[in-house]
Amino acid sequence: MAQYIDRNVLVPGAELELPGVEAVFGTVLRATRATRWYPNGRVEIGFQDGSKRMVPVDEFKEDWLVDSGVDAIATIHTPVDPPLTAPPSRRRSTTAASTRKTPSRTPSKTPSRPSVDEDEDPQLPPSSTSRSPTRKSTASKASRPAPAEARGTNEEEFVFAALPKSSQDLTPPHVDERNSAGLASPPPPSLRQRRSLAGNSTPTLPSTPTLQSALKKNMLRTPSIKKSVSFTGMDSMSQVTTIPRISVWSNLLNFLIMVAVALPALKIGIDVCSLPGPGEAGSPPPLPKIELTLANLTSMDWWLRLGYWKPLLFVNLLAFFNVDVLFWIVAQIQGTTWLIDPYWTLIPLLIQAFYQYHPLAQADLWRGLVVSTLLRLWSARLTLSYLRREEWQFGAREDWRYTDLAKQYGRIWPVLSFFATYLVQHVMLVGITLPLYAVFTSAAPWTPLDTAAAVLTAAGMAISYTADNQLNAFMKENQRRQAEGMPVQLILDSGLWRYSRHPNYFGEQLFWWALSLFAVRLGQPWMVLGTLFNSLCMIPVTMMTEGRMLARPERAELFKEYQRTTSVWVPWFKKT
Repeated sequence: MAQYIDRNVLVPGAELELPGVEAVFGTVLRATRATRWYPNGRVEIGFQDGSKRMVPVDEFKEDWLVDSGVDAIATIHTPVDPPLTAPPSRRRSTTAASTRKTPSRTPSKTPSRPSVDEDEDPQLPPSSTSRSPTRKSTASKASRPAPAEARGTNEEEFVFAALPKSSQDLTPPHVDERNSAGLASPPPPSLRQRRSLAGNSTPTLPSTPTLQSALKKNMLRTPSIKKSVSFTGMDSMSQVTTIPRISVWSNLLNFLIMVAVALPALKIGIDVCSLPGPGEAGSPPPLPKIELTLANLTSMDWWLRLGYWKPLLFVNLLAFFNVDVLFWIVAQIQGTTWLIDPYWTLIPLLIQAFYQYHPLAQADLWRGLVVSTLLRLWSARLTLSYLRREEWQFGAREDWRYTDLAKQYGRIWPVLSFFATYLVQHVMLVGITLPLYAVFTSAAPWTPLDTAAAVLTAAGMAISYTADNQLNAFMKENQRRQAEGMPVQLILDSGLWRYSRHPNYFGEQLFWWALSLFAVRLGQPWMVLGTLFNSLCMIPVTMMTEGRMLARPERAELFKEYQRTTSVWVPWFKKT
């Protein structure tokens, strides 16, 4: 049942022993192991009111599965036109039968790979894989069916995101507010409607094409973005992505793995830094022969000599074997590439410590202090962002980009991932830390260019930190709205996000480009090539992120307007 986790379901009310309820919209939360009483295990389903129900696997039906909240509405409201003289029980059974017979997408037999949907991305909180289904009702004049006199009633029609959980809870939630598109929330149903529902009669509802056109016209309309708008667009059908929960033991095991994989590099690096420097007691090791033979690669003495005399080559070879190869092996065992994400916050810090405490290191006191402090603050910010995004879990999911690539390339992905996931990021990480080598191999005095570099580096870090906090607040607000049955906000368009579609990316790039100014000041301008490669890699990353946004129909038009009026990276004034 693992393939059904985070899938949306539409459970008939009869299955839940709820009289007067056609169906209830929910999400599969987890699957339990087999027991003596349940040989095939059970699945836990969460419903829109926060309640949960354990259903034996033997009783779980695949035709309950739906793709999204919109599919759920279409499934619930498949046109059924029972005779007006039919008894209420007859109408319920007819509707329930039509609900069960509605075709649904066959679930994939391949277990899903948990992935990060908000990988420091401004526009990814709502998703169709949520554990907190929305229960907000939506309606508009465009979604009304034929005139009342043609239906034999003058009642105003409403479209419900999910039917009530019991016959005593028949009034859909209502919030008297307007979204940024200027659309009013639907009014509560009339007394006659409530009596009609309480009597188990099924009101005539718009057909599926009418419903879909109403949703497109009223919920997906592109509004004009005004200066007073903080959040653009609302949608009661979108759902907020929740983080997959893993057990305490799995979390602890992944944390121990994360610590263990760094031990070989730490051991060799500390041994190199313990060697005597110029003027210290003892003699330095002899120059190594640069030959990548098996005998040399398995010799600790060769690694120590290489690290002493050739620090840059040492760092590259150590990153290749300890990060590229070892992390790739762990990924093949675990089936996920999660491990590279937290190490993005640690590897630059480890490289900086190696350069700073190397036996041959020399640096201006203030330059070394400023650069090391800024890098530690950068690492602390990114670590906090990662842990907050993952809700203090390790290995709960991988970056969604790698999940998409794994689906795209299928069987060859295990081999391709070595290059796309690890070798490319190896070049990026070693490249952006090249200026640190320049800083700790030159004792040139502090100059105004160093001051400018320090100010810009701090500014880049401050921009990234502010953007991360604004994105986190946006996601928390959507989670609150989801829990209260309110429409979620589709696009963040306030704070720094008003002037840049990716201010966190801009802040990150500003940090590393400003850091490379230290290398330029010290006569090593070629070291900016590493920063340039990192910036070039961010172009396809940005394109993938925005392509993912445009692929979501509930916000595609809004995001196109956001693209038209808002700068990509560099914060700038809105276009009119």
